Order: sequence, then structure tokens, then C-alpha cells
Amino acid sequence: MDVVTTFVLDMVTQIGYPGVLFAMFLVFSFFPLPSQLVLIPGGYLAFQGEMNLFLLILSGSIGGMLGAHFNYWLANKVGRKFIIKYGKYVLISEDSLNKIDHFFVRYGKFSISVGLITPGIGQLISLPAGLAKMDKRNFFFSALFGAVTWNSMMVLLGYFFGEYQTTIMAQFHWILIGLFVAIALFTALYFYFQKRRDFRNIPHDPEDAGEDREWM
Repeated sequence: MDVVTTFVLDMVTQIGYPGVLFAMFLVFSFFPLPSQLVLIPGGYLAFQGEMNLFLLILSGSIGGMLGAHFNYWLANKVGRKFIIKYGKYVLISEDSLNKIDHFFVRYGKFSISVGLITPGIGQLISLPAGLAKMDKRNFFFSALFGAVTWNSMMVLLGYFFGEYQTTIMAQFHWILIGLFVAIALFTALYFYFQKRRDFRNIPHDPEDAGEDREWM
């Protein structure tokens, strides 16, 4: 465990909810801090009665929202060239930004909600939204859904299985793979039914249909 991570954990333990808020601000912004190191132990502390479950999720979600909006604001103000030039200092490469751009362009506002709960995407998905000057209202509600969902999942994981947190941390990559598969499946089903609904809403002109049958 590196010095920064140890510092954040100590801060969360000593300061409590404001520490969780600040830590999740870092997680959802550009800072490469694993959220599970904060939320899973926090969930276990809630199970032991040392923290309030609702306040823990609330403080983490507020911090996540602030972090996501910071990235949105930063990208909106400084532009793509600045992010590419200085992003390398916080592990943001041009290649990773291009991939996130593609994800955002393909899925639109839905990419924010899904991106914030998808490992490897959550910290970056707000950047293309800011670069594209996405509608702030849509961004707010999309980010809200993503932040609350992710924080709730991690806190509840610690709440119900926190006594096994050493094992969870050791096997966390498999947990992330399972979450990623579930998210991918949910996304695929969402777009399948969305396209199916859109197809049903397409008006069909009976006269055109008759002409088609006559031609055939």
C-alpha cells in the first residue's frame, strides 16, 4: 500500500464522513485512487456500528458527484490539448482519452451512468462530456445515478462481507470482472429493448405497405 493510499485511509478513519467525501472526490476526479480501499472498510465500520450506513453512502456519493463535475468543468475550460499534454502526469494518456471519447460518442448520456460504475472508465468518462459541452442537467442526473450506484455497491459489499475484506481485496479483480460482465449485459439489454421500442414507434403507412405488396 503506497503512502498516498495510507494517508487517505488514515484521513477517513480520523475525520469520518468528510474524509470519505474528500476521498471519493479524488476517486471520481483524475486522481488514481482505488475506491474499494475507502468504501469497503467503511461499509464494515457501518456493520460494526462505528459509522452510519446512510451517511456513508451519502458522503461518498456527494464526493463522487463533486469529482465528476470537477472533471467536467476542467475539460470544458481547458480543452483537449491541455488534457493530452498534462494528463500523463495523472495516468491519462491520449490513447485512453480517445477510447473514452469513442465510448461517449457511441452511447451518449447513458455512457455517464454506465461509465461511472465501470472499472477503468469511471475516472475519465466526465472528460469527454465536458469537452463536448454536454447539457449540464443531463450530466447531473446521469452522474448522480452512477455515483450513488457505485458507492452503494461498494459500501454494501463491505457491510455484508466486510469481515472477509482481506479476501475481497485479494480477489477484487474477479469481483470487478463480474461487475463488468453484469454491466455489459445490462447495457446490451437496454439498447436492445430501446431499439425495439423505437422500431415499434416508426409509423407504417398502409398505402405504402399495399404498394409494396402489389409491386412484389
